[in-house]
Amino acid sequence: MKKIYNMKKGLPFFLLLFCCVSLVRQGVAQINPLKAIYFQNQYLANPAMAGLKEGLRLNLHYRNQWGSIPEAPATEAITADYSLNSTVGLGLNLGQTREGVMKRSRAMATYSYHLPLNEGNRKLHFGLSAGIVNEQIDMDEVVGDADDNTVTRFNDQKPYFEGEVGVAYTDDKLTVQGSFPNIRAFLDKSLNESNTINRSTYFAAASYRITLGSGVGVEPKVVYRGVKGFDDLIDAGANLTFVDNQFNLFGMYHSSKNVTFGFGADVKRKLALTGMYTTGSSAMNSLEGVKGSFELGLRVSLWSAQ
Repeated sequence: MKKIYNMKKGLPFFLLLFCCVSLVRQGVAQINPLKAIYFQNQYLANPAMAGLKEGLRLNLHYRNQWGSIPEAPATEAITADYSLNSTVGLGLNLGQTREGVMKRSRAMATYSYHLPLNEGNRKLHFGLSAGIVNEQIDMDEVVGDADDNTVTRFNDQKPYFEGEVGVAYTDDKLTVQGSFPNIRAFLDKSLNESNTINRSTYFAAASYRITLGSGVGVEPKVVYRGVKGFDDLIDAGANLTFVDNQFNLFGMYHSSKNVTFGFGADVKRKLALTGMYTTGSSAMNSLEGVKGSFELGLRVSLWSAQ
């Protein structure tokens, strides 16, 4: 991203019912979300996944564009989710993205409800997040007329409300989930006429855990994502685990014609480290200096069973 130089210029057991009313304004989401949404931290994409496991889970994520492009996009996120009891979960999702002179910050609080069904570990999960988003132009990075009225009007805007809703079904093997990250835009189609493209519109995913024996398992996963202004995206891949989920290797192919692969280690189920690399998409590979992005993740689990 460059600085501004002239400001003038169908699976079984799955039945999900969405029922929500909210007066929140939608925000702008990257077409390439943090890749931790697939396996390490599903709460990033779906509020229904907050407090899914016992105890408190703290996650930190950082991603930066690799290559020689100045002011390349950088994303940081911090989440905390806590299982208040067997049915109620709470979460906090903080994030910031910088793209050239643009900075977007968000803070979301989450309430989730986990409803046990009548057999085994089958559960339905419901989640709702609400919070604020703030978008600003960094005046220190502007090259040109910083007094331009366009910049002034943009930075005069106040933080706005945003909300998202999600649902999921889980059992010992199957996970099926879906979420709408921008409720108001989904309910009020007229907002689509004036809002920025590259906004996430919906997220759906299904995965199935398979035990291979001797502490080895594999979890294939398919994700279907909608992004305003682009064709729908499909992500498909798998997570391979070793030593009872203490080590993992994973890979995802994206219909944007790029791939993500990575590894992780969970030390005594308390401290987990993850590293991921995503190759550049077919469109981005045509740009000189664009190589892809590297993402790091850290998770700390407290007060959870071994």
